[in-house]
Amino acid sequence: MAAGPLAATYLGEFGADVIKVEQPQGGDPIRGWGVQKDGIGLVWKSIGRNKRSVTIDLRTADGQDLVRRLAAECDVVVANTRPHTLTRWGLDYDALRRINPRS
Repeated sequence: MAAGPLAATYLGEFGADVIKVEQPQGGDPIRGWGVQKDGIGLVWKSIGRNKRSVTIDLRTADGQDLVRRLAAECDVVVANTRPHTLTRWGLDYDALRRINPRS
């Protein structure tokens, strides 16, 4: 559950502009992990650093389309979702590769 977010954190450490997509209800579950200070999980403070977060409902056609538009402009996509789910949403590697052969 933390492998994708941690890989993206490292990309941010090396200067990448990282846009983290979070679900509308509750955001990333990692936000609540570990000890809290002022309502913010300290694990999140570490894993969430060097990222900009956006809220997109990937379960909707509009949300999926928005992610496709982001993927068309990016260099790398780091997904931390089950491959079958990404395929069902049309956001799997093959689908995004057709949109952006560079990523």
